[in-house]
Amino acid sequence: MSAAREDLVLRTDADIRDWQTEWVDLLRTGPKHALKRGIFHSPYDTFPVTNLVVRPFFQLYRPEWDTIPLPLSGTYLFNRCDFALVDLPNNWAIDIAILTHALDTRGYIVDHVNIGLLADAERSIEHYIPMAKDINEYLTFFFRKEIRHRLSRNMYKC
Repeated sequence: MSAAREDLVLRTDADIRDWQTEWVDLLRTGPKHALKRGIFHSPYDTFPVTNLVVRPFFQLYRPEWDTIPLPLSGTYLFNRCDFALVDLPNNWAIDIAILTHALDTRGYIVDHVNIGLLADAERSIEHYIPMAKDINEYLTFFFRKEIRHRLSRNMYKC
């Protein structure tokens, strides 16, 4: 992303088999300074990392974020000037880092755009282990203050 020459950056997963150019038009609508997220339906994906890693963090530390559709959507359009690119992880956690940065920035718009059915590569559960590790590590760091507070509050209960 640091090599981008234009203000708008389109970030998408590499394993999408049926990428549609119309998605760009859908994502480009609305304000220039917003995170536009492509929300999709999958014929087979049960979103294990979303449901077993991301949702529990949101439920514990930011319950108002738990209704966000498909937190790890993998397809985004955003203005690179709105993000400190050097602070974004260079691993599986980049999707959730982009989202949490936008959600945590007061007044920043996060727009969920329905792009329809998407066919990405079917994966075994083993594929998701490194992804879950990176995302767990990132969310532990992101919510570190809330985690410390919760631990200190519960430490002295008998």
